[in-house]
Formats: sequence, structure tokens, C-alpha cells
Amino acid sequence: MDEARVVNGNFIFISYSHKDLDAVREDCAALDRRNARIWYDEHMRLNDDWKQKAEDAIKHENCKGVVFYVSKNSVLSEAVESEIKWTKERLEGGDFHYWTVVVGAEDMSDVYSQAMQINKNFFKKIVPFYFEMFNDDNIAIRRENCEQCVDMIFEKIAKVQGVVDDEEELAKRIRRTSEFKDSSMFRFGGWAGDMYDVPVDEDGRHSDGGRTYISFNHKAYLIKPLDWKLLYTQDAKAVLICNDILEYTKGGEDVEKFLNDVVYKLAFDDEEKSRMKAKPRLLSVKEIEEHKIGADKLATSGASQSHARHWWLADDGLYDGWQMTYGGFPNKNGFIKSVKKGVRPVIEIATNDIEKK
Repeated sequence: MDEARVVNGNFIFISYSHKDLDAVREDCAALDRRNARIWYDEHMRLNDDWKQKAEDAIKHENCKGVVFYVSKNSVLSEAVESEIKWTKERLEGGDFHYWTVVVGAEDMSDVYSQAMQINKNFFKKIVPFYFEMFNDDNIAIRRENCEQCVDMIFEKIAKVQGVVDDEEELAKRIRRTSEFKDSSMFRFGGWAGDMYDVPVDEDGRHSDGGRTYISFNHKAYLIKPLDWKLLYTQDAKAVLICNDILEYTKGGEDVEKFLNDVVYKLAFDDEEKSRMKAKPRLLSVKEIEEHKIGADKLATSGASQSHARHWWLADDGLYDGWQMTYGGFPNKNGFIKSVKKGVRPVIEIATNDIEKK
């Protein structure tokens, strides 16, 4: 969780017992992929640092409310007890909310019954305190699985409370990050630049004399940085298209194999690969239509090139399976026959891995 990004706008706080971490972490990851702003402490250590951070988050002016994951574990948790107290303080001021997600039980009566079996004496002491907040009359969600629970939190809570990042605003913030060399180009990975005069033993990414080069097709090339254009953001992912054509003249390769076995292997180092949500792929006509991707985003840079140049599509039926154009204007299928082969891949990176404050 990027705390700085979360509190920059409206957000909701997630309260839970660390014994329920697996379920909560799964749900929070899914909510984050949907661009929902959620604050949760993945470690939930009961110490002064955690207490202060959690209290500050709940009392933050941008916090719209608290989602309590209530279970036999949480009703016996001192940490959750503190968060309930801070929530009650916020409720007294108005314009604040809380919601209940029941975990591992049918209803609140079942939760209390389970908790009493664990620690009967302690439960008797705290039951009035909890019953005021959590009872069978105000259950919001009973968690059956991640998808069902996240769908309900997203629709009934996150969207209603306005804690979901607007896609257009998110894209604007991403473009202002340090990794975009200007307002449109994201620099990431590298491909074949100038020919490099070294013996080539096998395809791969190598270092020689302080320089990095890639070798394939029995030739070696110095690495040239690749620039990418942001096409759109969705489900907390930034979808980018390469601004360059990646040529590859070795015969007999299909596009998917080339993207997986050559581009992915050679164009990105291990750190870059760890940030990618999927292997490189091609853009589809469906994406172009759904996200209203215009010619300005599809065109490669260069004064001599028209907006119609270099239009790659992942759809079937195009010449030789390579889905590319190399000059002129594309026909209705977005394709013109070329004397060279190459691809213009699309990559996906988590928005949190790009957006920096």
C-alpha cells in the first residue's frame, strides 16, 4: 500500500485481525487493482508506531469511513478494539461511516459464539462494547469468497463514498511522474540499437566492457532505450504501447512466440520484468474501440511519419500473422503489406509502480 497516494484523496480504512490477514490481503489487492483508495496495515503489529499511524489514518480528514472485517479473531483483538474507539470518535462528528464484513461465520451471533469458545472470560467483558457496533441488524456483507466480497465493497462502499480513482485523473498523474521523460513518453526497457562487433555465442542479454548489448539472429546490438505511450489505465494497471517498431527478420517465428521468447527475454531486465503485470502482447481492435484510442496515440514519433503509420493489431486475418504496417495509410483492417517484419508490443504495469509523489 502506498500511503502517500491513498491519503491524497478520499479513502476508506480497513480494520481486521492479523489472524485474518490472508483473506484481507487478497481482498485489498483486488480493490487496489480497481483503483480503490484503501488504507490497511499489512503487518498489524501492536506497537506505538502502528497505533499512531492507524489513529492518524482513521482521523484523517480524507477518511470516509472504516470497513471492519469482523471474525472470532477480531472481536478478541486489542488492535481492533482501539480502531473501534477511534471510529466512534469520528462518528460523533458526523459525515463518517462504518461497515461490517463477516469473516468465517454465518452471522454476528455465530461470530460471538466462536469467540466465546476461544476465550469465555474475556469475551464476557467486551461483548457489550462490540454488540453496540456489530449485530445481526446491521451486517453489510458476509464474505463468501474474494470476488463476491470485493464486488460488494466496490459497488456499495467504494463507489458510493467516492474513493475510486478517476481513470483520466490517474492517467494525468502518471504522466507527471519522473519516469515519463516528457508528458507522453515512458522510458522502459531497451532493444537493438547500433550493431556491436563482438562474438555472438547465443541469443541473450550480455555485458561487455561496461556496455549492455543484446544478441539474436547471429548478430549483436547495443541496447537502445525504448519509449512507450500511455494508452489507458484500467484495474490499477497502466497499458502502454511501444513507440518503436521492434524488427525481427528470423523466419518461421509466430508473433506470440516472438513476444514471449525474444522480446520479453531480451528487452527487459529482471527489475523491469518484476514490474510488468503480464508478458508483452499486441493491441486489439476491441481495445481501440472500447477505450477510444485515437491516431495520435497509435502513431510513432518522427516528423516524416503520418498518424496512420505503424498500426499493429492482434486480430486474425492479417498478412503473414505479423499485424503491422510500414508506411502509407492502413486499409479498413488497419493493415498495409510490408517488406519487413516487426511488432509494436503493448505492456501493462501496475499504476502504483509508476505513480510517484
